[in-house]
Amino acid sequence: MALGALWMAAVLLPAPAGPFDGLVPVAAAAPVGLPAPRAGETDRRERLARILIAADARSRRPAAGEESPADPGPYGVVDADVGRTRGEKAGLEGRLAKARSDLHGMAEASIRSGHCTPVDLDGLQGETEGDQGSAGTPAVSSGGWTRPLLSYELTARFGSAGGRWSNGHTGQDFAVPIGTPVRAVGAGTVASIGCGGPFGISMVLRHDSGWYSQYAHLSAPIVPQGRRVRAGEWIGLSGTTGNSTGPHLHLEIRRTAEFGSAVDPVGWLRARGVDL
Repeated sequence: MALGALWMAAVLLPAPAGPFDGLVPVAAAAPVGLPAPRAGETDRRERLARILIAADARSRRPAAGEESPADPGPYGVVDADVGRTRGEKAGLEGRLAKARSDLHGMAEASIRSGHCTPVDLDGLQGETEGDQGSAGTPAVSSGGWTRPLLSYELTARFGSAGGRWSNGHTGQDFAVPIGTPVRAVGAGTVASIGCGGPFGISMVLRHDSGWYSQYAHLSAPIVPQGRRVRAGEWIGLSGTTGNSTGPHLHLEIRRTAEFGSAVDPVGWLRARGVDL
């Protein structure tokens, strides 16, 4: 998707009401105690998800030649182009920050209502990755395993000590913006979807090998419980729900589906041909 098209999508969002610090989004006002998300809210959540996914895909495209004028022309023209581009970028970033904040608010409302229903993005992964070619497709090892995200920053590691963990950190954290597509690390079946508690919105996959993987602090699931998924398939959108200080994915690799059976995800994936 070109920058202009993404801009047209983003301007449909209302302008930000205030500054956004990029770490802990302000929850948007939402009804409490709904029996299920209303149709209009569900549609809006899907629109927000699509805008953020388009921005994520756009950020990974090679910058060379995409926005440079074919003929630089006089320096004054170049300066004007640069100034206009910077202004458009600032406006777009503000609207994307608002979209992330709104998506987080809707995730919190889903938790309060007890209905963390999947976002319907059927077909979008193929369209997005088809447009990007190999840059948008995760590498899968010969054993059938892959990374849970295409781009990220590793933060809290397995076993780390801290006040937020009673017996050490039980997974590996990946810092990413809210709304980033989260992928299954291997083929398997969605064993459960969590809706609240320390992990916020979370998912557990049961893999064919008998191992389990958990993906926590999501802003939304993408696939329903019981669905069969392949390695690298989108299963959720990153977020900062539950016991979280900022947007990230918490990944666990477990011997069982239950908390308390986790092993180091970095070493486990490395042993299967995947380096993080």
